[in-house]
Amino acid sequence: MKRRVVILRDAGSPLHYLRCEKPCAPEGWCMTLDDKPGCYLGGALCEAGARTIGDRAGYEVVGK
Repeated sequence: MKRRVVILRDAGSPLHYLRCEKPCAPEGWCMTLDDKPGCYLGGALCEAGARTIGDRAGYEVVGK
């Protein structure tokens, strides 16, 4: 089963980034020292670039 991700716009930078569709932590991020790879899964300057990263990494991009 592929990891399901969404593309979000980072309000503090010009990036669009990939994050797990359903983060496993209440604050919205599942990244801890033991997680691999965690919740921030890559970023790009445009939504299309973030989608390309997701496709190449084998993630299922389910929305934004």
